[in-house]
Amino acid sequence: MTVPGNLHAQLTGNAPPRRTQLPDGSPVWLVTRYADVRALLADPRLSVDKANGDGSWRGFSLPPALDANLLNMDPPHHTRIRRLVSQAFTPGRVEGLRRYLSVRFS
Repeated sequence: MTVPGNLHAQLTGNAPPRRTQLPDGSPVWLVTRYADVRALLADPRLSVDKANGDGSWRGFSLPPALDANLLNMDPPHHTRIRRLVSQAFTPGRVEGLRRYLSVRFS
């Protein structure tokens, strides 16, 4: 996805959260500033798990197989899975994989 002009910098730099719509017309909040996103992710009143929502997502949804991923889990399940997965993605392992793939596919 390309962002016209300087819009990306404007949104991530100083734009407050704002209401917008998904392609199907569903209303959503657009939150782009790092500090705002961190605050929302840490707020226990909010959830990324659809099972904890009000059902307003129903108009725009991923297939169940794609929906069950780390990004759509709340703590403590997210925390437990993230700890397990992060062991496989240390900087050293990622660099080793990068070198391997670079040689393999050059």
